[in-house]
Amino acid sequence: MPARAASRAFPADSLLRTENTLSYRTSAQPGDGETVLILADRGGLVCGKFLARVARSVSLAGERVTYTLRGEVDPRRAGLSEVGPLDALRALAGDLARLESDSTVPGAHARIAAGLVRALERWPHAAPQPGEFPELNAALDEVPTGGDVTLRLTPEGVYEIHYVASGAAAAD
Repeated sequence: MPARAASRAFPADSLLRTENTLSYRTSAQPGDGETVLILADRGGLVCGKFLARVARSVSLAGERVTYTLRGEVDPRRAGLSEVGPLDALRALAGDLARLESDSTVPGAHARIAAGLVRALERWPHAAPQPGEFPELNAALDEVPTGGDVTLRLTPEGVYEIHYVASGAAAAD
C-alpha cells in the first residue's frame, strides 16, 4: 500500500509527514492518547507501522500509566535486512529520535522510539547505553520500564513487536 493512501485516514492538521514517515497523535499532551507511525520505503510503499497507546488511571494507590506499543517492520523494505531484529529496532529508534527534533507534532516520533528503547532494555546485551538517545529523555519518562516484550519473525520475514508496561506516573 502506498503511504500516501494511508495518510488520507488521518486529519491533515494533525499529521506529520517526513520523507519516509507519516505520524499522527490524538493528543499533543505528554503522557496521553495514541500515536500512529507509518514507515515508507524509498518508493513510497509502507514498510512498517506502529501504534503506541498511553493510558492513565488514578486509584487510591496513586496515578499509574500503561504504555502499549504494537508494531511491525519489513526489514527488507526498510533497508535493515543486513542486521538482526534487535539491531533493526535500535536503528529505527535512532532514526525516529533524530526526526523528533524537526517535528511539528510534539512527541509523535519520540513516543514510538521510546517504546522501542524500553523494549530493547529487556535484553541486557542489547540495552542502549545511558545517554545513547538524548533526544528521547522526555519521552522515556512517560514510558515505564520493565514491561513485557514479544518480538517475533513472521513467515513473511516481518518483525512484529509488542511491548506493554505499567508503572507509577512520572512526576511533572
